[in-house]
Amino acid sequence: SDIATGWVAKEMPAAFPHGDPSVEDMDWNGLASTLSARGLLADTSRFVGVTSWIDAGKVAYALGPHVPVVCLCARPHQFGYLYPQTSFLGRDAVIVIRTPARDADPAARFRPYFRSVAPAGTLTLERAGNPAIELTLLVGHDFTRPVGETADPPAPAIGVTRARAHGGYTYRRAYRPG
Repeated sequence: SDIATGWVAKEMPAAFPHGDPSVEDMDWNGLASTLSARGLLADTSRFVGVTSWIDAGKVAYALGPHVPVVCLCARPHQFGYLYPQTSFLGRDAVIVIRTPARDADPAARFRPYFRSVAPAGTLTLERAGNPAIELTLLVGHDFTRPVGETADPPAPAIGVTRARAHGGYTYRRAYRPG
């Protein structure tokens, strides 16, 4: 009942000084209808990008299996296998992020990875008629490189030695990247 209504945090706010943890168990069921109503999912070649694998699971559940959800982060967990970022290069994205409290320009963190990023509004997910989670929506045009990858990768080191343990033995071999 607490997940549906948030009554525990309302009755005992001092018990949760960092916010109500039960909000993490909410379904994001208003997301699909809002994205569709705003025409953000009309282009079927678009993917939905999310900034954490935990939120990616919530978004994927809310949107269903026909919408690819890509975790735009350095550690995408299972989403890195399900929808690898490299499979979506050149495509546009609807980016769904929790509204950062201290970030005046949430689109700035995605500009290095898209040709352009434009705001597409906000969305408030409610619980029992009360605001619970604020989301920022962005549209990224032309995904250029995976999140976490730098524009100019460092030059590979030649002649580096790697040590590996195998069956109780350690051996070294010359390693030439590439």
